[in-house]
Amino acid sequence: MITQDAWVARAQQRTIKHLREEVPAARVAVRVSGEADCPPPADVEMAAFQQLEQAVVSGRVCQPRPANDSRVERDVSGVRLTEPASEEHRAWLVMLGSLSQWLEGGLQMSAAGGRTAASSAASRVGSRVGSSAGRITLRLRVTRSTYVWWRRLEAQARRWLPCGMSFLSFLCLSMWQAWRHLLGPDVAYGQIYIRDRYRCTSPVCSRKDVTPHHLRFRSAGGSDTPANTTSVCTWCHLCGVHGGRIRAVGSAELIRWELGPPRSPCVVVHGRERVAA
Repeated sequence: MITQDAWVARAQQRTIKHLREEVPAARVAVRVSGEADCPPPADVEMAAFQQLEQAVVSGRVCQPRPANDSRVERDVSGVRLTEPASEEHRAWLVMLGSLSQWLEGGLQMSAAGGRTAASSAASRVGSRVGSSAGRITLRLRVTRSTYVWWRRLEAQARRWLPCGMSFLSFLCLSMWQAWRHLLGPDVAYGQIYIRDRYRCTSPVCSRKDVTPHHLRFRSAGGSDTPANTTSVCTWCHLCGVHGGRIRAVGSAELIRWELGPPRSPCVVVHGRERVAA
């Protein structure tokens, strides 16, 4: 009941876009940790979870850290993964610990088999995770001929695959290796787009045709620094901001959005929290 009440309260503080980000993240935390309940995430926990998408769109997920790198285990967006987990947020700590280890090793570690990152992270915070944690079963309906063809192809490929690697893992890795050269920051404002996961940062928009927007206009002395630059889609940028329908002020880490007429906005969002207009 406590968790249910917390989510009801959270729904009153978020736009639909942000709820659609937080609820699936919580479901992942429950599945990976094995916990029965999961409260709404703190902003820092949500930012840590979104590093997964940042790693994918940047191509970093295909580049595991060298084995001889002696750096100590890093935090994920400021979340200290070695601190004891509170009972309330244990699911988030376990899941973020799993995510941190997975990002360190990348796809190659994920396909190598052995003990899962989830169980390793759970052992560090004292939570028991089931053998199925972190996994989900997908059921596909195909024709009999397609099924037979797939199984025969899988049997032929298995003889050549590394021990512990499934045929599906091999296909996923092959796709990443083939397309990874198209990922990365080698475009203008590429680092900004990666930070924002190639998504419009408006609290009511999830489009991906992003362009850079300077929170303090360059005509008013605004700089090109990451703190003054955010990603917005072409509509929100041209028709919204420059059309007078959207106002965004502050820094990229904490933007205050006002949507609607300047003197009577219909939606006001500070960071991720919806506030009274």
